[in-house]
Amino acid sequence: MRTIAHLIQYFEVGGIERLVLSLGRGAEAHGVRTIAIAYSGEGPFRAVLEDAGIETVFIPSSPGIQVGLPLRLAAELRTRRVDLLQTHHVGPFVYGGAAARLLGLPHLHVEHSRELYDTPRRRAIGRFMPRVAHVAVVSEELARYRALAFGDIPEVIPNGVPLPPPLPEHRRRELRASFGVTDDQILIGAVGRLAPEKGHIDLVKAMASLPAQFRLLLVGDGPERAALEAASAAHVGPGASRVIFAGFRSDIDVLLPTMDVFAMPSLREGLPLALLEAMGHGLPVVASAVGEMPAVLALGGGTVVPPRSPDALAQQISRYVERSERVQIGASARRVVESNYSSDAMLSRYGRCWDGLLTR
Repeated sequence: MRTIAHLIQYFEVGGIERLVLSLGRGAEAHGVRTIAIAYSGEGPFRAVLEDAGIETVFIPSSPGIQVGLPLRLAAELRTRRVDLLQTHHVGPFVYGGAAARLLGLPHLHVEHSRELYDTPRRRAIGRFMPRVAHVAVVSEELARYRALAFGDIPEVIPNGVPLPPPLPEHRRRELRASFGVTDDQILIGAVGRLAPEKGHIDLVKAMASLPAQFRLLLVGDGPERAALEAASAAHVGPGASRVIFAGFRSDIDVLLPTMDVFAMPSLREGLPLALLEAMGHGLPVVASAVGEMPAVLALGGGTVVPPRSPDALAQQISRYVERSERVQIGASARRVVESNYSSDAMLSRYGRCWDGLLTR
């Protein structure tokens, strides 16, 4: 069995980490064993990966440029007999690319968001990538950006998610009740790291102008939590009755069907797994018009609004006050995922890519 190592920055809860989990779960069908390696930070998602049978490695590093990290990484790759290295985002590309060159390993680099090319140094790295790695991107929007900015034509492998079975109604009621949400209330959900780029502050502000039956469930944790709690008290009112902070949860697939509407007010994204997972559960979506999200929702399943627009968020979310509208648009969202963004299609594309690189 061949071994593929995924190099990421953190073991936090995020789209890249969940993509590694999804790929690891499906890789055995392609004769692949998966290892996840992080170097910038520990986090609760490490246990989730290990529970799924994915080996994890953490290489502690201090802030700033890590000159010795490629050598330490190469030693780990050699010890674990890794056959191919897959990196995600700019930092892992730099350190992982150097380690792969030292060992003569095939190197697949996957880019998830063009907004990370926000400095001249990072743009220079982006232009250099195809010289030392096979570059793939998760969306057509990002492929067009690289073609215009760097002149290369990367492989496009869209993210994909499995289509989940429905959650039993009694279980749905129990979970909603655990958050203090009743059947006659409308639960807006948002899943992701509580960080400034996710735009949760705009969603909290939007709650102030939504009707009283709306509730907001924020699933995830991060550096922005205290600021969001303060904003909730200032804009929505004291207490946790209308804005609920669930913290880190490993049962996202169970929590999603308890929601009535899914919101993703991010300031930057590529093709987020959280969006596709929510749509796969039949949730209507209101999202920022960034990354690939406008193209996905143009197929059905929701609407986009300009980023940093609490009023526009509130206006679009309020259209789902009627259950019939939520059911109709949610059904369209599930069809979009089924037809265009299935996990089987994603795994097949990665499998062909892995085979080609290993054969080469």
